[in-house]
Parts: sequence; C-alpha cells; structure tokens
Amino acid sequence: MRRGKKLRRTGENGSFWISYSDMMAGMLFTFALILFMAVYQLVDLQQKT
Repeated sequence: MRRGKKLRRTGENGSFWISYSDMMAGMLFTFALILFMAVYQLVDLQQKT
C-alpha cells in the first residue's frame, strides 16, 4: 500500500514562499502608507476650512 508523496524539505521551495511573502508585506506597507497620507491630507484640508 502506498502512503502518498513524500513531503519535500523546505530548503527547496522555501525560498519562493519567503520572497513571495516579502513582496506581499512590502505591498501591504505601501498601501498602508498611501492610505495614511490620503487620510492625513483629508484631515488637514478639513481643519483649514
């Protein structure tokens, strides 16, 4: 009876997921920074009027 495929070690495919997660974290940080600047400009504009 076959037990199925053996799991690969993380050294072979681990680098792909690390770089992918780093890219997603960078994009999340970029969108958060853009959102923060937009809210800051909106609040600043409302305070001037």
